[in-house]
Amino acid sequence: MVGSVSGGCVESDVYERAVAVLDSGKPALTSYGPAEPESFEVGLSCDGHIDVLIEPFRDDGVWQEVRRAALQDRPAALAIALDPPELLGRRLGILGEEEGARERVGSIEPDLDAAVEVEALKLLRGRGRGVVELTHGGRPARVFVE
Repeated sequence: MVGSVSGGCVESDVYERAVAVLDSGKPALTSYGPAEPESFEVGLSCDGHIDVLIEPFRDDGVWQEVRRAALQDRPAALAIALDPPELLGRRLGILGEEEGARERVGSIEPDLDAAVEVEALKLLRGRGRGVVELTHGGRPARVFVE
């Protein structure tokens, strides 16, 4: 294991879950918050909350196109679905930021991709990243964009 998620509070749990994700090949989204003082559950001592997306690395077309754009110093965003659970881990790459000069690679869900692209472009223009909240089939949907 290399790196840190929280400075030590949840690392062993993330490690165990990552091993399970590698074994299953299926992504997992795990949330951590404050632990009860008297319990033995994994939690944060700082009273904060974090969500951790754990997924196996996929060297697919989406990754390759986003990586290629980044290496060429071209604007690109990678969007990964977090919720609802049936979309977890689906990815969409948005390449370019000029009107008419954009390209989408991959798909989270065809009826959601255009809305994800709009939000990703807002973040891309501001050189930001974050979780965008949308609606999919009348239900909340969350997508991480970087």
